[in-house]
Amino acid sequence: MSADTKTTGNNTLSKKAALLALAKSLGFVLTLPMPLILVRALDQSDFGLYKQVFQILTTALALLGLHVSLSAYYFMPRNPDKKPQIVMNVLIFYAAVGGLAALLFAIYPGWIRMVFKTDDLVPYVPLLGLAILLWLLSSLLEVVTIADGDVRSASAFTVIVQFTKSALIVGAAVVFGTIEAVVIAGVVQGAMQCLILFIYLRKRFGRFWRAFDRSLFKEQLANALPFGIGALAYATQADLHNYFVSHYFEPAVFAIYAIGRFQFPLLGMLQESVVSILLPEVARRQAANDYEGIINVWASAIRKLAFFFVPAYTLMFVMRHEFITTLFTKNYAASAPIFAVNLLLLPAYLSVYTVVLRSFDELKYFRLKLSIAMIPVTCAALYIGINVAGLMGAITAAVGLQVLDDAIIISRVGRRLGMSFRDIGRLAPILRTVAAATVAGLSAYAVRLSLGEAHALVTLAIGSAVFGLVFLIAAYAAGAVTDEEKAELVRFYRAGSRRLGLSKKEDLFSSKKEDSFSSKGEDLFSSSATEVR
Repeated sequence: MSADTKTTGNNTLSKKAALLALAKSLGFVLTLPMPLILVRALDQSDFGLYKQVFQILTTALALLGLHVSLSAYYFMPRNPDKKPQIVMNVLIFYAAVGGLAALLFAIYPGWIRMVFKTDDLVPYVPLLGLAILLWLLSSLLEVVTIADGDVRSASAFTVIVQFTKSALIVGAAVVFGTIEAVVIAGVVQGAMQCLILFIYLRKRFGRFWRAFDRSLFKEQLANALPFGIGALAYATQADLHNYFVSHYFEPAVFAIYAIGRFQFPLLGMLQESVVSILLPEVARRQAANDYEGIINVWASAIRKLAFFFVPAYTLMFVMRHEFITTLFTKNYAASAPIFAVNLLLLPAYLSVYTVVLRSFDELKYFRLKLSIAMIPVTCAALYIGINVAGLMGAITAAVGLQVLDDAIIISRVGRRLGMSFRDIGRLAPILRTVAAATVAGLSAYAVRLSLGEAHALVTLAIGSAVFGLVFLIAAYAAGAVTDEEKAELVRFYRAGSRRLGLSKKEDLFSSKKEDSFSSKGEDLFSSSATEVR
């Protein structure tokens, strides 16, 4: 492969990842007000019920999805003439498993009493089953657009879906103020997502519903189910702490725990964008036995994610009390210590090992075996933690076991790729980011102490501003951003200026400058020689 071809491919990957990340960021902006409004529109007990409803929904999607939709990432590049069949096979599978779940929820809604310490959710279980079916079917939307290379549509749908979800759920809570209204809003949202999916598939693939392929269906299941069953076991393992807390505590107490488990949607969307782009890229490199290339893109993705995750988590740890009370009111001040422990999950979000794990057939059962071993350990740890230290015991057990789980998998993946201690050196630039974030965190802590009894919002705003300024200066001084990455930022800036009409040049760069950046630039997921050494 020539250098020019490689650079062009790298730039394309960067632009796709950037576009998808931008769309997810906009989607985050649209959904950001949702939890902030809901904690004010619903009392603490009802907010706890709301969190439990959507905990069931997200867990069901994780359990029932079984990674079958993700098989499109593997099969579409390899079978470009069978895209309608690939799509239809996924829909048939999800209609079957989602329909069975909806039927079970309708026939026997009382199962929920065995799990939660309340009967208040029983009337809404049938509606929840319908929502699960609709959301499961529509989960194919983002996957199929990205797998087919249609990142523009994936980006547009991301924004539309996040906007409608936020508008419907917030509207239901504010106007009606009941959990029933919120669940109905979830059903309507699922129906809208399905409508968008079917319209897109009809336009893209024609009469796709006639394209069922039995042999290909078996191949997709054979590819997906080992990972999917492993993901099922992992989802069970990962969600156990929520159900343990729901079983031992009332909904109002679960609300405190749920707020403490607050995730940063913007960072989550950034991570998802990187994973979505990396999955097919790693699959292509694995098919070519390019293990060195896989290590390069994996390490580079971790480094670049760390540049955003490390400072965000450091700032939130320092300003945890102000952050929680400003966003969720003083009623949830007790969530701050739980939030602090939860921030220790940073390594889990940076590792993105799934993109490598899924590309090797011999590793397809490893996730399953590990989760089967970890589930009883997790149950025991949560039981002991809750009985010894209540909510803090639950979050400590959950976070500690998650970090252990990730360490085991990363070690196994590293051995499969033939990684050595020299390869770990590729992550050394993260230490510069950590150093810069530490300096900035100490500065923000000093601001927090100096402001004393000031309003939480004032302390958060000033502390964040100081943190951001100090971090940027320290990161620049420490070399956390390489020259190649600075050059890439310049390219994106100039490209944006041209598209906005701020630049009158017909081309982004002259051929001379393009050659210069091609020789110096680094793809979002490639590794520079300087960093490696």
